Amino acid sequence: MYIMLNYKKYKVTLIIGYKEIISSLLISYT
Repeated sequence: MYIMLNYKKYKVTLIIGYKEIISSLLISYT
C-alpha cells in the first residue's frame, strides 16, 4: 500500500517536472 502511494506521488512529480522541462525548453528556443 505504502509503495503504491509512493509510486503515484513519484509519477505525479515526474509528470510535473517533465512539463516544466518542456515549457522551459520552448521558452529558450523562442
